[in-house]
Amino acid sequence: MIQEKSMNGTRLKVGVVGAGYFGTRHARVYAGMKAVDLAGIADTDAAAARKLAAQTGAKAWQRPDALLGQVDAVSITTPSRSHAEVTLPYIRAGIPVLIEKPIALDLRDATRIIRAAGKSGAPVLIGHVERFNSAVEALLESVDSPVFVESARLGRFSGRARDTDVVCDLLIHDLDLLLAIFAEQPRAVTAIGAPVFRDKVDMVSARFAYDGGAAASITASRVALKDKRNMHVFCERQGYFRLDFQAQALQRVPPPDPAAQPRAFVAQTIEKPDAPPPLEAELSHFADVAAGRARPRVTAEDGRNILKLALRVSRSIEATRRARVRRGR
Repeated sequence: MIQEKSMNGTRLKVGVVGAGYFGTRHARVYAGMKAVDLAGIADTDAAAARKLAAQTGAKAWQRPDALLGQVDAVSITTPSRSHAEVTLPYIRAGIPVLIEKPIALDLRDATRIIRAAGKSGAPVLIGHVERFNSAVEALLESVDSPVFVESARLGRFSGRARDTDVVCDLLIHDLDLLLAIFAEQPRAVTAIGAPVFRDKVDMVSARFAYDGGAAASITASRVALKDKRNMHVFCERQGYFRLDFQAQALQRVPPPDPAAQPRAFVAQTIEKPDAPPPLEAELSHFADVAAGRARPRVTAEDGRNILKLALRVSRSIEATRRARVRRGR
């Protein structure tokens, strides 16, 4: 468990709005943080709020805005379509917020959040949890001159995230990392995808082309038989990096020594000792943000840029689908 610091010697009062899958995870981590007081759970489903509150020793509320005046900071873990509506009252009150990814489902709502935060000064952290994966941290610290990224993020069907497709559910993690790795939006995006078990896209394969010749290829699925989450980043002069998200493991395979006989590839493991689980690291960071000790690692502006790229992928999927229909296939 992370050892986080309290705010001015007192416990930080934190609330969670949304008692579903993500809200449950947030509440349980907060309940175990020594310098945090989980002050309340709010959900329009009163029974769900009461159940989670009982499990975590918090108070239950039904109105999403009921935690105003009760907390120093709040996690927003409601369905993505409601993020702006639920978040804005807290931002306008100057309360630090953590919004589970994605920031919203359309750019207009994302912009509303950014503008409100600019007016009130409330810090906003977007919950792209892979940024707090120790292997990702090590990768971003190490990578130089990337030329190609390939990634597979496959998950078993769970039935959650019913208001979003796989692009905003799973692929968006890797879109965030592409923006962090290349530090720019791609020049071109092409993607194919299809609904499999539901009426929203459940699997996607996307390619990205960048100015200067770099490229990326990413696959995401939420209907796989087994979980698989890894990434390879190929670089000029550095060889390549292999990242296992689930194991929080990063390996670098450097170019072979020309003098070696035979020229063997030797993988080097890059480790961050005693790394906490990513969600624990994220919520500890949020506590620091709320207490004024840190700036958000993933800002609302970052969240909007990530959403912008996700929407480009979705538009490409739809364009490919329409072209297939016109061809009668």
